[in-house]
Amino acid sequence: MNVVARHVAFVMSGLTEEEAASLPWHRVVSSDARVSQSMPPEVARLQSKGLKAAGMKVNTQGFIQNADAHYHYPGPRRSIRWSHGQM
Repeated sequence: MNVVARHVAFVMSGLTEEEAASLPWHRVVSSDARVSQSMPPEVARLQSKGLKAAGMKVNTQGFIQNADAHYHYPGPRRSIRWSHGQM
């Protein structure tokens, strides 16, 4: 798990019940635009259902089809080394 994924998980774990109820958590997917393979199957089905309700197509392997139309992938920013002062 990379640093960004850990940060997202940390933030989400600290949400209040009210915040968690209004947050579209189903949009948090793995970096390859896939429903996480490590979550329980019933939660994965719930996430796929939420993604489909939001207008996304999810294949049988859990991949979001045409993910670039739905998500911004930062690309080059992934190679930034903050410890070296680059921006």
